[in-house]
Amino acid sequence: MARPFPISILVILCLSDTNGQGHPLDPLTAAEIQLSVDIVHNTFPIIRDQDWRFNWITLKEPEKVLLLPSFLGATDPSINSIPRKAFIILMERTTNTIAEVVVNLHTRTVEEFSKLPQGTQTFVNEIDELIAEEAIRKDEEIEKRCREMGWSDMNDVVLDFWSVTYKDSPALKNSSRPIQVFFYGQLFPGDNFFAHPFDFTAAVDVTTQRVVAIDYLPTHSDYNTENRDGNICPKTPANYNPKFRDENFLRKDVKPIFFKQPDGPGFQLRGNEITWQKFNMRVGFNGRDGLLIHHVSYNDGGIKRPLFYRMSLASLFVPYGDPRPPFQRKFPFDQEQFTLGYLAINQKEAGICVGGQVAYLDVYLNDEFGVPNRQKACICIYEEDAGLLWSHLDVDGKVLHTRSQRLTISSFYNLGNYDYIVSWRFYQDASVEFHSQLHGIVSTTLLAKGVTDSGGFGIAVAPQINGQYHQHNFVVRVDPTIDGESNSVSAFDIVPVPAATGSKTNPYGQGFTYQVTPLRTPAEARTNISPSTGRTWLINNPQKIHPYTKRPVSWKLIPFVGPPLFVRKDSPLHPFCAFADYNVWVTKYKEGQVYPGGLYNNGTSGLPEWVNTNPNVDITQTDLVLWYVFGFTHLPRTEDFPVMPGEVANFFLKPTNFFLENPAIDVPPPKPAQTVVQSKHLNIKNEKG
Repeated sequence: MARPFPISILVILCLSDTNGQGHPLDPLTAAEIQLSVDIVHNTFPIIRDQDWRFNWITLKEPEKVLLLPSFLGATDPSINSIPRKAFIILMERTTNTIAEVVVNLHTRTVEEFSKLPQGTQTFVNEIDELIAEEAIRKDEEIEKRCREMGWSDMNDVVLDFWSVTYKDSPALKNSSRPIQVFFYGQLFPGDNFFAHPFDFTAAVDVTTQRVVAIDYLPTHSDYNTENRDGNICPKTPANYNPKFRDENFLRKDVKPIFFKQPDGPGFQLRGNEITWQKFNMRVGFNGRDGLLIHHVSYNDGGIKRPLFYRMSLASLFVPYGDPRPPFQRKFPFDQEQFTLGYLAINQKEAGICVGGQVAYLDVYLNDEFGVPNRQKACICIYEEDAGLLWSHLDVDGKVLHTRSQRLTISSFYNLGNYDYIVSWRFYQDASVEFHSQLHGIVSTTLLAKGVTDSGGFGIAVAPQINGQYHQHNFVVRVDPTIDGESNSVSAFDIVPVPAATGSKTNPYGQGFTYQVTPLRTPAEARTNISPSTGRTWLINNPQKIHPYTKRPVSWKLIPFVGPPLFVRKDSPLHPFCAFADYNVWVTKYKEGQVYPGGLYNNGTSGLPEWVNTNPNVDITQTDLVLWYVFGFTHLPRTEDFPVMPGEVANFFLKPTNFFLENPAIDVPPPKPAQTVVQSKHLNIKNEKG
């Protein structure tokens, strides 16, 4: 038996200080974060002396032009020629002034410093929530309303913090940095408080540390917020934690299934570089994006063929569909306003990564004072069985088959009532899957006693508990290098032969073929899914022609099929999410264009602005970026409460006329006595009577 891969060594490799020895894309180390803070303080003593806080410190990724040659050439970059830099967002709390700083860690100098226009909002963090909580808990009107709900002890009142995307009232417009709060009661520590919603919401200006608005919520089937008849907060427990249920609550017939890799893992980890069978890639992480994948290549017969320069989840937002004011404020941009990386969960402690050998990677992120904190096990890497890889009944009557393995790289984020597991999965047939799992609890609101209908905008998941309709929208940024940087994109549709039945070209009326639509400009590239034609998108390299098909080698984006964004284009909320008007955008690569709504998602920048500025620029045979927008529309069910079964939103990137044959043809079949999980064969006899 081979010695298992030492997990502790994996973590140490990831955290080792670079000192010029690591890769330019490695996340910042603790020492580099501290050095960044010291450089800023030494350069601008006023920042150290006044109430300036470090909202975000992250690696400023080297310009693509510096790293692309080594990636395409399958060589290690010249480390010493690419200085490590940090990008910093500063926030002055007393005035909500925002500044950006770029620090050169090699020369120990500040290269850039700029204050942003007043009113710019940056990420909500734990300190913001603590300030809001302090203001809430000493507000007499809020305490009065909590008593009306049946909670006289404010220690048993739970606050649920939400961002404010659009300032829809004078109180919010006059607030420098508002946060809204929804209220719940808790019967005892650990009780599921979403079973006890209150009938009002409040907003706090974090800059002035004052409650600026308190609004009642509609609890009947109409828009009336003044009708409070029957507004009695339910106190029936609805707990998902088995320790709060009956002692005989859990099933007794569930048998364990074990995953084993007696010969150790099949992947190798060298720092942040992962090699798994024929795949090679780099894994990264930062406070906003969370998990990052860089420099994906595939070993095709000894040739390392480049596929993707960078892949990331670039946006995650959840608009709620209840139009009754003030529910329009439930419009959070979870990644943009709350960040993902800072809300990552320790996956080792949670025990959610199940494989034979699991590697966990830690990273360092900063707190408000610039102190580096270790984010433990925020990345996990493991292999798992993925069913049959290929199978066929051979001419001799025997079934030839082999099983599929996949490499999974995942992070787990808690965003209030929802939990997201975001994974990149790599398969032996060279497919790549973005896989997001949605878990947690639906955001609940109060229904007045005897009311079962919230006006058609939600459903009663339990007596007096309303689960509102909403959408989970993802934007994944794919920076392709399909056999090089000269790439193009086409829409690919399956269509019937247009000729009539009985015609020369369609004599029996059953003919169908395909239609390729080259996307030549960013304006043309704004396209949507088409389930009726099975639309996919081909990312191809016109300079590399397949020897059999005589067509450019390609990778295919196979979309997730779901409803579109339902926010109307004339809505005042629309500018903040206009990038979700289309499922696919294609732009010419440009440094700094990383987030579809811009870095601060202020409703005036991002994909729509970039495309409209130069809609007809040529995006064929060039360095381009594909943005894929998709989502899961959630109409809650009673089965989603008190905790919901997981839902999945995913898509695939698959080779299409890229290889000479099935790239998984060389995966060996399982040995006769080998199965994925050791098992006994049972002979079960059916008997009458």
